[in-house]
Amino acid sequence: MRNPLDRRIPRELKADLGKYLGIFALLFLISAMVTGYMVAASSLQATIEGMRDRYVVEDLQFDCDFEAPKKAVRAVEALGMTVHENFYRDLTMGWKRASGEEGVGTVRVMRIRRDFDLPVYVEGEEPGSRGQIALDRTFCENNGLRVGDHVTVDGRDFSVCGIMTLSDYPTQMVHNSDLMYNTQSFSVSQVSDEDFDQLVGSSAQWRYSAVLDDRSTALPQRVELEKKVAEAISQNGASLSSIVDRESNQAITFSQDDVVHDQGMWEVMLVLLVLIMAFVFVVLTNATIEEQSSAIGTLLASGWRRSEILRHYLTLPVLVGTVACVVGNVVGYAFLIKPMGNLYMRSYSLPPYVVTFQPRVFVMTTLIPLGMLVLITFFGLLRKLGATPLAFLRHETSHRRGLGRVRLPSSWGFSLRFRARVFLRNISQFVILFLGISVGSILLLMGLIMLPTVEHVARTMSQSVPAQHVYLLKAPLRLDGSADERAAFEAAETLSTSSAEDVQALDPATLLGLAVKAQTVNPDDRAVNVRENSPERIAQAERFAAASLEVKRNLADSMEQITLYGIEEPSRYWSDVQLSRGGIVVGKGLSQKCDLRVGQTYPFVDRFEGKTYDLRVDGITGGDTNMDAYLSRADFCALMGEPDDYFNGYASDEALDLDPRFTAKEITPQEMLKVVDQIQESMGDIMNTMVALSVPFYLVVMYLLTKTVIDRSARSISYMKVFGYQDGEVARLYIRSITTVVALTLVLSLGGIVSLFRLIMKFMMVSYSGNWTLWYAPQHLVELVAIGFATYGVVALIHLRNIRRVSLSEALKVQE
Repeated sequence: MRNPLDRRIPRELKADLGKYLGIFALLFLISAMVTGYMVAASSLQATIEGMRDRYVVEDLQFDCDFEAPKKAVRAVEALGMTVHENFYRDLTMGWKRASGEEGVGTVRVMRIRRDFDLPVYVEGEEPGSRGQIALDRTFCENNGLRVGDHVTVDGRDFSVCGIMTLSDYPTQMVHNSDLMYNTQSFSVSQVSDEDFDQLVGSSAQWRYSAVLDDRSTALPQRVELEKKVAEAISQNGASLSSIVDRESNQAITFSQDDVVHDQGMWEVMLVLLVLIMAFVFVVLTNATIEEQSSAIGTLLASGWRRSEILRHYLTLPVLVGTVACVVGNVVGYAFLIKPMGNLYMRSYSLPPYVVTFQPRVFVMTTLIPLGMLVLITFFGLLRKLGATPLAFLRHETSHRRGLGRVRLPSSWGFSLRFRARVFLRNISQFVILFLGISVGSILLLMGLIMLPTVEHVARTMSQSVPAQHVYLLKAPLRLDGSADERAAFEAAETLSTSSAEDVQALDPATLLGLAVKAQTVNPDDRAVNVRENSPERIAQAERFAAASLEVKRNLADSMEQITLYGIEEPSRYWSDVQLSRGGIVVGKGLSQKCDLRVGQTYPFVDRFEGKTYDLRVDGITGGDTNMDAYLSRADFCALMGEPDDYFNGYASDEALDLDPRFTAKEITPQEMLKVVDQIQESMGDIMNTMVALSVPFYLVVMYLLTKTVIDRSARSISYMKVFGYQDGEVARLYIRSITTVVALTLVLSLGGIVSLFRLIMKFMMVSYSGNWTLWYAPQHLVELVAIGFATYGVVALIHLRNIRRVSLSEALKVQE
């Protein structure tokens, strides 16, 4: 037989439609938006992780100054790997944009690959004849190029036959040392062998890509293997210019790191959303019991068991919540995954990804919120159902009559006393309203100030660069060589970096002259820069030594990569660093993030060498973004086992003309500022998406929390109408009370919101490199308050409508 209580369900749903629509909206927003993003990001992450095996992505690459002899390649392969020629040329390319403007950029031209670093064609096909070229997908999308369009490379006309993704270039890094990628004016490409050989606008770069036989080799073992690779190359007639492990190859790893870090940010946002829902569900459960108090008392007095009543009042929340989660998942999977995935596909050249069901995402975005709704409603009902039927009939289950009976000063006017009474009678709802709006404001604040914070950190980092030019070298390079020394080293370099064919092509007199000059070079001397710099430039340049180390982060089981500098004493460019003997001085940002304290000793790890250095912190220097450590160059050499005169860098306020074969990286304030553009491109859409999710969520939360106050006061509102008050006058009495609380919450909670978000940000950004301290401008807080008031304005209009709909008959209902 059908339970008679089931007939009340449609009536209860209709009577309290606003509340259940709010619950539906909360769960729908979480299930749809967060599921759409998390599934897209998780699927992209799985695709990126699978690229290494699926597309045979290289394990390491090395560049030579000229084509390596076959015996050198065989010697490297004998170490347990397969070596592939991956030669390329960087050439100027011109094209016509969709707007009709002429575009000019750089194209990295390569031969068609067959056995390694395989391409993925998303449109068209690989070059099958001369005059055809395949270009990168993100570059083509950003410049409006399609299959069949024409471009000019090195002055020759090419037809775009294919749009592709190269598996070793998901991030378009021009150089591995660059701070940002370039998808606007740089593209990798493939052409036929014939076209590659005829493109002679620049000399070929002799790059070799290696795939290890044992692809599970750990990093320390790979580093040792790479040292053997360097020895094998130099011992077999080739000149090595660089070697890069896959974990250090930004073109391969940057996109994966970004996707992983952003997921952590969204998980923090999900925690905030769930916390807000907990506040809302507590209020709604209490409101439901109070609203249905008479009905529950009647049912209990009529002989209904508490378990039956409990099941009845659980039915609607469970049904509404389940439908919301189901619809949210359907919308998330069907309509939102692609736009969320495009947030990354526009920045990174990734192959098409396959959407897969993510159990972890389903638990986080569906089961946990729905479970919270059921559990909070269940335990709230269970606790209240312990009251007697008479207590329910008399509406005495809340035990909040004390504050409602507080005597108010007689000097207050009627309106003020009435609004104060509304506040006192609903103080528990207003407390939860305060907490709910505060947590919702944190969510909104995240979307408003995360991007400005990161941009500010990048600008601060550019200001902390000690000189206008900081050069990191592959090996020590003297600037103060004489003209004869420069000529001798240039001759030796010419002979060592020229192929056998080029040497044989030299006339005997030139060859003899080069040989005579080269013989004057002492192999034990430091290399001399073959390019001349003025004495003034040399005098203002300062040597330093640097090494990359790692130290454990404070709030995560992971390592922070830092640079240990060995600087001159005293230093022209690090004048604010007060060095000590036997210890190190760490940047303020490093001390904050890794909790490094003066006087304590901490292990610093060289993951490439597999060594650990126990270093004592003797001081802290710099600002919040300084993540470096310092000691004297003499102490650095002693620590690292290097000769006393060792160095591998120059700091200079004037540009130095250095031999590019020795230059590993150049850092300038201008280069650091380019990070801002990268951040805006990679994070801007994600932050806008967070704001787009926060505002409707904020609206629903504010509506549900304030609605309970209006619903509890329905009888009083009806009395006011009976006494002759107009709808506008009644609204002013009630809405102003709520408005005052909302306004005070939005303003007074700012300090607590910022402090709490600063703490949240430490956990949220702990996996990112650097110390990301919160920064905001006053305008961001103004925007936060303005959005809060605008949102409440919409809610207030809805409540005005609800007040007008309160019937006069409500006052005539009997209440014992």
